[in-house]
Amino acid sequence: MVPVAPRAGAWIETRITLKPIRNYLVAPRAGAWIETCSDFLNRHSKEYQDNLLGPGRAELWRSGKITLSDLVSQQGRPLSLSQLEALSVTKSTKDLTLLQNVVKS
Repeated sequence: MVPVAPRAGAWIETRITLKPIRNYLVAPRAGAWIETCSDFLNRHSKEYQDNLLGPGRAELWRSGKITLSDLVSQQGRPLSLSQLEALSVTKSTKDLTLLQNVVKS
């Protein structure tokens, strides 16, 4: 295989072609399977999740307060635990407001 220079985004190298991937893994053969990062983490133990994400981030993710996409800013910078906790409160408030508007109508 020919080495490939790093590019923006994630890439895998196969014997046939390069395929861009984002937030999932692709098998290069017919009958390819796709697995999201969430699927990957769900297959592993709580200890593994805590080790990979950090205990606070993992707990926010397991409780559904944040998604894995929320772990980084739009510029790709990791958010601190306090920023993630504030984000989860903001999301909960928006969800509650939306629900209240639906119930009123």
